[in-house]
Amino acid sequence: MANYNPLFAGYITKEGGLPVDECIALTAAAMVIQGPLALAPALVAVQRHRDMDRLDGSGSDGSGEVTGPVGPPLVDVPDLIGQPLDDVRRRLKELGLVPDVSLHESADDEKGMVLDQPPPPSVGDMVDTGTMIALKVGAGQPKRNETPGDDAAAIADLRRDVDERLGKIEQSIAKLTEMVAKAAASVAPPTAQAGDKKQAGG
Repeated sequence: MANYNPLFAGYITKEGGLPVDECIALTAAAMVIQGPLALAPALVAVQRHRDMDRLDGSGSDGSGEVTGPVGPPLVDVPDLIGQPLDDVRRRLKELGLVPDVSLHESADDEKGMVLDQPPPPSVGDMVDTGTMIALKVGAGQPKRNETPGDDAAAIADLRRDVDERLGKIEQSIAKLTEMVAKAAASVAPPTAQAGDKKQAGG
């Protein structure tokens, strides 16, 4: 009866990414060991190799050489202070980082610019892709409800209203003064009337 165990062992070890010399040794072991356990050394070696790859974060191309890291790469956090927000968004997207923007009152010429980059993470830190980067962005000066032109117009309207009221008050005072003078002229003091009668009798 043909013994296919060495063939299976060679296939398992090669697909499992083991070095060539280890594949040969395990294939030879499968030729010596008889029965269901013939493939056990090859299977154990492949599983151990995969476990080691997961622990050290590296992969293998089947020749025993490291092919590169497994998982998301680390990126260097850039210094973004003083840059326009649009440029910062594009740069963070290229690096695989996520902007976390908050707006703050600032000078008008700082509107849309990154004012601060509070940690964590700090500039120069190595972080995973997908990490959020806090950004304080200038929002300019808060807008008022009225413009300077509206203020001037409101003041002019107020002055006209005050002038009109003062004019009416002056007219009322003049009329009142005239009425008092007429009343005073029509009513003479009693002593003056008596003196006038005495002179008329003499």
